[in-house]
Amino acid sequence: MLDISMDNPKHLYLAYHEGQTGYRRGSYKAKPQVQLKARQVSERAKKYSNQLAECEDEFKCRHFWQIGPFCPKKQS
Repeated sequence: MLDISMDNPKHLYLAYHEGQTGYRRGSYKAKPQVQLKARQVSERAKKYSNQLAECEDEFKCRHFWQIGPFCPKKQS
């Protein structure tokens, strides 16, 4: 196991791209294009997280059997 936090998309991508052994060896350090892509993945993950935080309440349901967009609308 690599013990990479699920909150670290950059290193999760690097481990995915390089494999466990390559990640442990740090082979990505000699690959600027891979490092660039890992930064882009991290930025995109942050953007998606922010978007989700903005609209998450809209898709929360009161009961476990209700599903996302099929929840009754909250009364304002």
